[in-house]
Amino acid sequence: MRFILIGFKSSGKTTLGRSISKNLSVEFFDLDELIEKKYSHDNGEIISFREIFRRIGESNFRNLENRLLEEYISLDSCIISLGGGTLDEGRNRELLGDCCIVYVRVPIEDLLVRIEKIGYPSYLDSSDDPEKELRSLFSIRKSIYEEISHLVIDNPNSIDFEKLILDSSRKISNLMQNNESN
Repeated sequence: MRFILIGFKSSGKTTLGRSISKNLSVEFFDLDELIEKKYSHDNGEIISFREIFRRIGESNFRNLENRLLEEYISLDSCIISLGGGTLDEGRNRELLGDCCIVYVRVPIEDLLVRIEKIGYPSYLDSSDDPEKELRSLFSIRKSIYEEISHLVIDNPNSIDFEKLILDSSRKISNLMQNNESN
């Protein structure tokens, strides 16, 4: 079974995905990291997915993202963490039909604290009010995340992360077992 972790930027999808995959002995892929590897392989330059977005533009970035998602979604059993904006593309949502979608939910106030520590996303480079735009984008994406998810994992700043990993691993393991018995 394929598990897809979705959620807004800085929701903890990658950290959670890595930990759960270790607990369940399931392969883990982070779509942003796959983009970086592909770009590095094709261009001989190691740069972050944020810089790739800046250099090649949103349209080319989304095309690359879509090709990689299509490639890795074909694996039988894995956990894939998507970028916060991957689901903005309807073609990417269509690829997830046979997958279990796990929404890593974080309150917007907690997300803003996390994002301010690492910097605003590259698509807000020219924004006069990046916080306002993030809040607006969060509102739009949140409804998509809620609509397509099969399981919600809450990851607020106040959570005990070790307990979150154990609880999340248990929930996903139960889903895997239920799927195998059907």
